[in-house]
Amino acid sequence: MNLYNIFEEIVHDNITQMRMKRMREEFKLRDDVNWLMVYHGTSEKNAKSITRSKLRSGSWVTTDRSVAELYSQRQAHGGKPYVMVLNVFIGGCLPTGDHIVTQEDLFSTSKGFVPKNLLKKYNDL
Repeated sequence: MNLYNIFEEIVHDNITQMRMKRMREEFKLRDDVNWLMVYHGTSEKNAKSITRSKLRSGSWVTTDRSVAELYSQRQAHGGKPYVMVLNVFIGGCLPTGDHIVTQEDLFSTSKGFVPKNLLKKYNDL
C-alpha cells in the first residue's frame, strides 16, 4: 500500500465517522447503532436492479413510508410504483431536511446496503 492509498483511507474513514455522527444526532441513535431502516420509492423494475447491485450515490431515502410512496408514484414512469424497505449503513448517508441522501454507492449485502470498502466484511458474515 502506497502513501496515497493510506492517506485516502484515512480521509474516507474520517468522512464516514462524520456522517455517522450526523446521522446519529439527527435520528437520535445510540453510539453503537450503525444501521437505519429506510424506505426508497422507485419503480418495480428499478427495485429489482437495486437489489441485485447497488443504491447509487445521490439516491434519496426516507424514514417516512408515505413520502417514499409519493415519490415512487412519480418515479415509476409508466411502470409499477414500488417502495423498498432497506437497511443502510449510516456512514454512507447524510440527512438533508425531510430525506436522507446516499453519499456514495451502497452495495447490497445480506445485512443491508454498505459502501464498497465494507463490502467484503459484510459479504463474509
